[in-house]
Amino acid sequence: MSDATTDAAAPKSVSSLKGNMKSVQNRMENLGMLPKIEPVPWPTFIFLLVCVAVPPAGFTFAFSSMGKGIEWIEQHSEERDNMTSLLMMAIAGIMSLLYLLDFSYWTSKLGRFVRVSSLILVAIMMVICILF
Repeated sequence: MSDATTDAAAPKSVSSLKGNMKSVQNRMENLGMLPKIEPVPWPTFIFLLVCVAVPPAGFTFAFSSMGKGIEWIEQHSEERDNMTSLLMMAIAGIMSLLYLLDFSYWTSKLGRFVRVSSLILVAIMMVICILF
């Protein structure tokens, strides 16, 4: 008989716990402690998952005992200084060209695309310079 009472009480406690958690979440959202939680569409979730999972997996594969990442770095370490100075010159050249062409005033679709693409390219090149 005690088993029947615990079985009947268990769903109530689980449902009340879920209800309490939801009310705590709502209170924290209203106070600004948590952002509003919205469902994410599956294609967006898969895209974000791939964006977050692929780089660490590639790095782990390349620099583990399976990959050749460390050997490649050792072989190309002499060229590192030349590549870094070339990248810094390219960054300075691209930024100078964009400045001379007043890229901040480009408002057409193509202009915005070229501006954003150029700035993303410069950011990637800066990251590569820092890593080398």
